[in-house]
Amino acid sequence: MNHAEIELTPSPNGINCIGNGKHDIECQCDECDFFLDCFPENVKDEE
Repeated sequence: MNHAEIELTPSPNGINCIGNGKHDIECQCDECDFFLDCFPENVKDEE
């Protein structure tokens, strides 16, 4: 099963997402469009 076949669900730190790597599929976070919704601390401040 790949990320095109599952529903990725944004949540704080990906805790509620089936693609977070804690289920029977590998982590999809690095390729996910919701990455910055789940991990907002990775947004770089532009100065």
